[in-house]
Amino acid sequence: MGEIGKVMGHRHVQTTAIYAKVDQTRFTNKSLRTVQMAVKAWRQESALEIALVTG
Repeated sequence: MGEIGKVMGHRHVQTTAIYAKVDQTRFTNKSLRTVQMAVKAWRQESALEIALVTG
């Protein structure tokens, strides 16, 4: 859960727990990479939207 929180930019594991339901026994490094890629894409899309609005 802590690794997911880092990727999502959360300071506290409790915050991540609110947003993520993770089965720790099934969670793998591949799953973490998938989450990292999804968050990266979301951040890029959000940055583009902000640039268009403020631009």
